[in-house]
Order: sequence, then structure tokens, then C-alpha cells
Amino acid sequence: MTLCFDARIGTPAAEFFLPENSIGLTISNASSLLLPRLVGHAAMRLVMESPRIGARDSLALGLLDEIAEPAGLIPAAIGWVHRWTQPGAATQAHLRLLRPPLAAVEQAMAAETQAASGAEAAAIAVAGINRFLSRRQQAGS
Repeated sequence: MTLCFDARIGTPAAEFFLPENSIGLTISNASSLLLPRLVGHAAMRLVMESPRIGARDSLALGLLDEIAEPAGLIPAAIGWVHRWTQPGAATQAHLRLLRPPLAAVEQAMAAETQAASGAEAAAIAVAGINRFLSRRQQAGS
């Protein structure tokens, strides 16, 4: 969900994780469009290998734009807004130019929905979820 934001600020404890592939699901929420826009070629590894990415690595990859202590999150966000919206700034025009077109986002979501349906129809999702639940039960015993 954070992939659709114009900027992302996290705490040192922030962590990103795309577990879908490892449990037989497909990515969603226009991740197929937005993730490569943020992290380039690293998107493939993030989706296929499902690693947990900590705050520092997220910053280096482009998943985060800034790391702030929890008490500093709101001031950091306000700082971004103030810097981006100074008098005379063309912020609104740049946001329109830099954001992906709505039609592209909708197309990505439609393709992801179709992929999810295919994974479900092929029983890939059920097998992956069962494998995940089995591992959780084994870890709990």
C-alpha cells in the first residue's frame, strides 16, 4: 500500500515484506507497476524471494525516502509538505507529471486480479497457504 504514496517516511524499525510468492499468492494493489518504479531491477528479487527488508536497506533501495525516530514522523512529514509547497513552487504540476497515469494503475490492478484468479484456479494459492499454515503449526509445537 505504501508504494502508491508520493513519499515514504519510516522509523528505524520499519520493515518491508512481500510474502505473496512464497505462499502461492500474487502481488496486488498495482505493485507490478509501482514497485519497479521505486526500486528498478530489485523489484524482481523482492517479489520472487520475499526477503524482509529493514529500514536502512529500504532507504537504499528507494522504498523509504527518509528514516525518522517515531516521535519525529509527523514533523518529518510536515517538513516534506513545507519544502514541496513553498510559494511559487510548481508542486501540483510536478505531481501530475511524476505520478503514473490512473489508466496504468487500473491496468496493473486488472492484470494482478487476473493473475490472482489464475493462481487460485490452479490451486497454487491453496497449496501455498496450506504450506504456510503447516509451518506455523510446526513452529508453535
